Amino acid sequence: MGGFDMESLVDATAGAIGSLASTTILYPLDTCKTKYQAELRSPNLRKYRNLSDVLWEAISKRQVLSLFQGLGTKNLQSFISSFIYFYGYSFFRKMYIERSGYRSIGTKANLFIAAVAGACTVAITQPLDTAASRMQTSDFGKSKGLWKTLSEETWEEAFDGLGISILLTINPAIQYTAFDQLKQRLLDGQQGNPQSLSALTAFLLGAASKCAATCLTYPAIRCKVMIQAAESEEDTYEESESRKTSDHSINLCVKLNPNFAATHQACRVRKVTASSRIDMEISGLDSNGRQFKNADEMWREEVGDSQKKLNWYRNGVGYWQGVEASVDGVLGGYGHVNEPDINSSEAFLNTLLADFFPDSGTNQHLVALDCGSGIGRVTKNLLIRYFNEVDLLEPVSHFLEAARENLAAENLLVSEDHKAVNFYCTPLQEFTPDAGRYDVIWIQWCIGHLADDDFVSFFKRAKGGLKPGGFFILKENLARSGFVLDNEDKSLTRSHTYFKELFNRCGLGIYRMKDQKGFPNELFPVRMYALTTETPKRVGPSKPKRQLNRPAIIK
Repeated sequence: MGGFDMESLVDATAGAIGSLASTTILYPLDTCKTKYQAELRSPNLRKYRNLSDVLWEAISKRQVLSLFQGLGTKNLQSFISSFIYFYGYSFFRKMYIERSGYRSIGTKANLFIAAVAGACTVAITQPLDTAASRMQTSDFGKSKGLWKTLSEETWEEAFDGLGISILLTINPAIQYTAFDQLKQRLLDGQQGNPQSLSALTAFLLGAASKCAATCLTYPAIRCKVMIQAAESEEDTYEESESRKTSDHSINLCVKLNPNFAATHQACRVRKVTASSRIDMEISGLDSNGRQFKNADEMWREEVGDSQKKLNWYRNGVGYWQGVEASVDGVLGGYGHVNEPDINSSEAFLNTLLADFFPDSGTNQHLVALDCGSGIGRVTKNLLIRYFNEVDLLEPVSHFLEAARENLAAENLLVSEDHKAVNFYCTPLQEFTPDAGRYDVIWIQWCIGHLADDDFVSFFKRAKGGLKPGGFFILKENLARSGFVLDNEDKSLTRSHTYFKELFNRCGLGIYRMKDQKGFPNELFPVRMYALTTETPKRVGPSKPKRQLNRPAIIK
C-alpha cells in the first residue's frame, strides 16, 4: 500500500467528471425540485403545487436562465465532493481487500467505508453545499456569486445543516453499495465473467441504486434543504406573520429589552392566550393575559391623558433605575446572548456599510448614534470599531455613567480615531439630534417604550439628524401577532405588521431585514431592520458581508 495510489486517483477523477456532467445536465430540474422542497415549509401559503409551477414562474418572469443560478458553485462542490468521496472510498476499499485477503468486500464493511469517506467529504465541502442551496433557492434573478453568498454569512451559518449532511452520508453509501452489489451479481451471472458492464447497463444500475438511496433518505434531504434555503424576499415576512397568527398562544418569555429606550427586563416565562387574527385593527394582550381589541383601546388606557402618559414614561425609566449596570443586568440575566447578538448585528451592519459606504474604513469619517445605549454594550463591542465618532443616548443615569467608564480611552482596543463623543441623558421621546450629524442611527431594544405617536415623532425628528445617504438600524423583539404589553416595565412588543404600519407613518422604507439567530428558544424572536428615508431598492432578508473581529465581552 506504500506510495501513490494511481488507481484510486483514476477512480476519483472519473467519478468526479461523471458527477460534473450529470449535475450540469439535470441542474434546471434540480433547481425546481430544491425551490419546491424549500417552499413547502410554508404549507398554508404555498406558491408551488408541483415542480411545473416553479418552471412556469421562471418562464413567466423571463428568468429561464435563472434555473441555472448557482450552477458553478454546485459543480465545484460536486466535483470536489465526488473526487474526495471516490478517492477515499476506492483507497480504503483497496486497503481493506489487500489486508483482509478477501476477493470482495462485504456489505457491512462497504457501508462503513462509504460512510467514513462521505463524512470526510461533508466536513470539507459543507460551506459550498450551503452556498449552492441558498443560490438555488434565491428568488429568480437575485442569486449572488459564491464569494458574496459565503461572505454574507458567519462561518457558523455557512455550516448550516452539517449534522443532517453527515447523516446523509448514508445516501451515497447506500447508492454505492447497491450499485456494487448489483454489478457483482450481474457479472457473476454472465457467461465468461466479463470484467465490465456496458454503458447502458451501468446507467440503469446507477439509476436504480440512486433511486433506492433517495427514497430511503428523502425526509432528511428535505430537512436539509429547508435549513439551508435562502429566505424569500418581501413575502417571507408576510408568510411568517400570517402563519404565526394561527398559533393560539404566545410565549410571554424573557423580553430582552436593553434599557428604557434600550435596556432589558427580568426573566419571566408565561403562557397566555392570544387572538388568532391580525389586521390593521391590531389586537393584542398584556402580560397578565388581558386581551385588547386593538392598539387604540390599549393606548387610551395606558397614555390616554397627559398624566397617564407621564406615568407611562416615568414607570419605564423607574424600572431600569433598579437594574444593575452590567451586561447581565441589562440583558435580564441573559448575559450569554451578548456574543451572538453582537455577531449578528456586526454581520448585518457589514452588509449595509458595503451598500451605503463602500469606501468606509479609508477616508470616510463616519458618525453613529446609539439610542438606548445603556452601559455602552453595543457601542463598545461593535459601533466604535466601525465609526469614528459615536454618540450615546440613554435616559437611565447610572447606565450612562457606566457607559462613560466602559468607553474611556484606556478601556478601548481601538485607535484614537474612534471614540465615544457625546453622552446624552435624555429619553427618546424628548431627543432631537443635531441636523445632518449621523451616518447611522442605531436603535436596539428600546423603541418598545415609546407610544405610537411618540414613535412616529421620534423618527420624523431623527430623520433630520441623518446625513444624505444615512439610514436607521432598528433591532427589536417581535410579537407573534398583534402586540404584547408588558405591565411591569411599560414596554410594547410589536409584530412585523404593526411595525410596517408605523414605518409607513414615519415615511420610512424597509431596505433590508434579517432575523437574529442563536438565541434561546424561550425568548421572543428578534429582527433587524435597515430603514431609509427614500424608496428602498430592495426589501428582504439579508446576509452579512463578512465577520471581522469577534466582539470582546464587557466584563
